[in-house]
Amino acid sequence: MVIRPVTPQDWPEIEHLLREPQLPLQGARDHLSTFVVVTEDESLLAVGGLEVYPPVALLRSVAVAPEHQGKGWGKALFNRLVELARTHNCSDLYLLTTTAAGYFSRQGFQTIPRSELPAALSASQELQGACPDSALAMHLKLTPHFPAADLLRQVTRLHHQLQQQTISCAGSESLTRCHVISELGKAGRLTLMDLVARLKLDKAWLSRNVDGLLRDGKVVKTRHPTDRRASWIELTAAGNQHLQQLNSALDAQTARVLQHIPEEQHQAIFEALSTLHVALHTEFQKG
Repeated sequence: MVIRPVTPQDWPEIEHLLREPQLPLQGARDHLSTFVVVTEDESLLAVGGLEVYPPVALLRSVAVAPEHQGKGWGKALFNRLVELARTHNCSDLYLLTTTAAGYFSRQGFQTIPRSELPAALSASQELQGACPDSALAMHLKLTPHFPAADLLRQVTRLHHQLQQQTISCAGSESLTRCHVISELGKAGRLTLMDLVARLKLDKAWLSRNVDGLLRDGKVVKTRHPTDRRASWIELTAAGNQHLQQLNSALDAQTARVLQHIPEEQHQAIFEALSTLHVALHTEFQKG
């Protein structure tokens, strides 16, 4: 999964996603610079955007493809949009909705009278008739930045984007498939449920990615000796070769990044990353 800014070429798919739940199109194209999308394997899975009128912003056009709902894409998208609002120095986030008040209440929004919407938002076409008068107005007060959290998010995002570029150059179709190949390389063989437990990803989503690797000849399935419902998943010779190519590409990427840092600081960075790894692993295991 990749969350990235929108490009003009994304508009036809965005329009299709917005038409499905009958969300207004008016004004959306004028604010694509503050829209983001969720993609996987070049497919657009979800979209959402902001109309920014500092110090406030209007959240709009949040839609997830029906076949991908319930997988956490909407939550990931929402979190990125909140980050984006903060980078534009917005302290308050507003929205209008006719169908999703329950969902946004769970994200911390509170229903308010439409008369309490800031005057700055009147420039939005959503407030000029694109949304019906029956739409509920909701408000979220954005908490101040926590510098360490913001830095970690930025580092994670940049590293993820660099990895995505590298695996594309190494001939991999998606980061998910790379994670599957990597886990199989470390463990030798795993069941689908083993992969679910290790990667904390949706079972159906992982199953589709494993099937893709099976079709590509990267993995093979064999019968589990004690569980009729399960199969062992193992790398083939082609899968192991791909893993070596992938590891080489990622190692080279790391070496290039470290070239931008004085060599005398490398040990301190390694120690800090080791400490962070332990903390992240501990938190991950709790979930």
